[in-house]
Amino acid sequence: TPSQGDFHRPGFGRFLALAVGIGLGSALVGQPASASSTDDLAQRAEMLADLRLEVRRLEEHLDIEREEFRGRVQGLHAQRADVEVRLLREEATLGTLRDAVGETIAAQPVVEEDAELEQVVARAIASVRVHVTQGLPYRTTDRLVALDELHTQLTEKTLPAAQVGARLWAFLEDEQRIAREVAFDRQQIELNGEQVLADIVRVGAWGMYARTPGGDFAVARATNAGWGFQSISGEEESATVALFDQFERGVRKGAFDIAIP
Repeated sequence: TPSQGDFHRPGFGRFLALAVGIGLGSALVGQPASASSTDDLAQRAEMLADLRLEVRRLEEHLDIEREEFRGRVQGLHAQRADVEVRLLREEATLGTLRDAVGETIAAQPVVEEDAELEQVVARAIASVRVHVTQGLPYRTTDRLVALDELHTQLTEKTLPAAQVGARLWAFLEDEQRIAREVAFDRQQIELNGEQVLADIVRVGAWGMYARTPGGDFAVARATNAGWGFQSISGEEESATVALFDQFERGVRKGAFDIAIP
């Protein structure tokens, strides 16, 4: 602190002016620094608010995705249950037919010209024919031709009735295999009034999906007029495209989104 005598010293006025100038300069420099800090804090607060909004938005999106996934899993479980029920029903029907044929043949005496046995086998062939006709359109013509051959062999007596019955038994075993297996195949189908040779994915005796050489996709569906292939589009087509892609890669097991027959 300057004393009273300092005011009379030479050069003290210049010193005082310099000191005042430095003080004012410091004050002026301090004001912009304080404003800059305030702006920086405001920007950080705004960024934090934006981040919180983004986190909230992502959480909401995640909740939606989680619900959609849960619904998809439930849908797959329902599809699987439906497939299993249909397969069990199909196997039960085929098993009943096969057992009936086997028991009847075993109960008959080994006589080639047994008229009663011929009638039993003929009725069994007719029952199996109905099963093939009303079932999934997988190589239906070929399977019906095989049954017609058995019927011809029976009626024309080119084979004993017992032997025809044994062949019918083998036919039913093939039918049970078809009902259980998942296969990638090719066959002639009718689509939109035209016959085309299509790639086929068959899920047991439950469903069939087709891809034509032109790149169209279809699913076999039962109507009042019987089974037939119907063109598909949208989500059903996308799911079927993915299904064929997986099968061409050799993938046969796993969860697949598929169009419901």
